[in-house]
Amino acid sequence: MLDRLQPVWYIYIIMAITFHPEKIKEARLAAGLSQEQVARQLRPQMYREAVLRWEKGLSEPPAPRIGQLASILGVSVDFFYSDNDKKTDESTTTSI
Repeated sequence: MLDRLQPVWYIYIIMAITFHPEKIKEARLAAGLSQEQVARQLRPQMYREAVLRWEKGLSEPPAPRIGQLASILGVSVDFFYSDNDKKTDESTTTSI
């Protein structure tokens, strides 16, 4: 007989969320836009080299830009983080 409570151990699975830079290029090409066009829509003073660096995985867009990028390219934010090839997902599309 136990007169005290047994400890309960919880196992937490930590799942890394990975940004997939190649998906920027995939969505950009599907939208029919150049790197220059995407850069200018994000910010008038931005150069296409920033988009090029993101597509090659040399740097990651800042969080606020990811939402803007998704909106410009017609995909959900989740698209850049998922492993599947679905461009938009009705249940997770984020509006900015």
